Amino acid sequence: MARMEGCVHFGLPREVLRFGQFARAVVALCALAALSLLVPLTARAQDVVPRIEAGGHAGVAGITFTGRAPAAGVWCDLNFAPRLALETRLTVIDWSAGDTAVHFETGVRATFVRTHRLAFYGVALPGLYRDPMSSPFILASQPGDPVITITPAGDIGTSTHFVLDIGAGLAIALTPRLLARIELIRDLHAEPLTVVTDPYRPEGPIRLTYPTFIGSEWDLHAGASLGLGPALGRPDQPWGSGRWTIGPQLGMTVSTSEALTGTVGGFAAFKLLPYFDVEASASTFVGPGLVPTQLEGGRMAQAVAGGKVGVRQGRVGVFFKIRAGVNSYSSVAQPASRPTYQRSTVPALDLGGVIEMSLSARLLMRIDVGESLSFTPSRLTLDLYSGSTQVVRQEIYSLPMRVGLGWRF
Repeated sequence: MARMEGCVHFGLPREVLRFGQFARAVVALCALAALSLLVPLTARAQDVVPRIEAGGHAGVAGITFTGRAPAAGVWCDLNFAPRLALETRLTVIDWSAGDTAVHFETGVRATFVRTHRLAFYGVALPGLYRDPMSSPFILASQPGDPVITITPAGDIGTSTHFVLDIGAGLAIALTPRLLARIELIRDLHAEPLTVVTDPYRPEGPIRLTYPTFIGSEWDLHAGASLGLGPALGRPDQPWGSGRWTIGPQLGMTVSTSEALTGTVGGFAAFKLLPYFDVEASASTFVGPGLVPTQLEGGRMAQAVAGGKVGVRQGRVGVFFKIRAGVNSYSSVAQPASRPTYQRSTVPALDLGGVIEMSLSARLLMRIDVGESLSFTPSRLTLDLYSGSTQVVRQEIYSLPMRVGLGWRF
């Protein structure tokens, strides 16, 4: 069963990232540039990179919680290049309590640093999470009480929702084809709308819906992979000498209440150092995909700038990105006796991974996967019963996934 850490959204827990971390994350761009100077010193080709790797792992789900859960599963990798693989996983969680959760995902594993014995890699794995302990909820507050607590109301059943795993790991070559792996994974869960029953309404009990915000937990995995099949050959070097890359992007964004909305935008990048690019991007939802609340709503537009650090080898480049900017929502609810809506623009932080695949000396395909955070300000909201106000301040997650073409010059 998913354990999502953090603060309270109408009683729903999720991870809190304090506003002070936003400023520190922007400062981290300087650290990325410094790190990029170290990458060339360690980026050497490993002797054997087999076409297929298969193995298993065990670990702990929810390591930041008191009630941790055991996890175990299998993984299989298809290596397209020495630094890029398609990875598929199947994991079972918390089987000891008789309410086993099943986690299936498939995505990419990208290697940033590789030596003869060690490899440091990152993963971005979208998938599905089957939760055996799904339940409707009931409001537990009293009339006049400004605090709303939501508790399970019985009728427990199963549900399946979207999940995105983002993390990093270390692979140790025990033999040319046997790898030991250990990794720390961030589980980001996106669930459908929460339905609750309010028994205190003057007109009698009524069923209400509240937004379910994306929450997260941290998992620790350790396992091994056995290389199968022939080894990959040494890649060619098709990258051109251009330092600028610009192009359009299309994609989908998973956001509050598991809403799936199309996005359109573009990016521009400048190769400042061999392993570090400065870049910016802008995008917008193609429709009003978010239900209006006091925190977000309507169509979201984003503009961010920052950097990415990584390596290019053969036809593939893999990078970690960190960018800061703004998210602008077209329809955010304002406190009033009757709901009113207006645009709200808030600070944003964009984290994740980038894969670039060279199609020719000038043309490349780019894939972005990660998470975007909106740092909403404190707002006054009207209490349902007493008419009093309360302050709401949150950090809202969305999960953008984009594909684009870039022209290098």
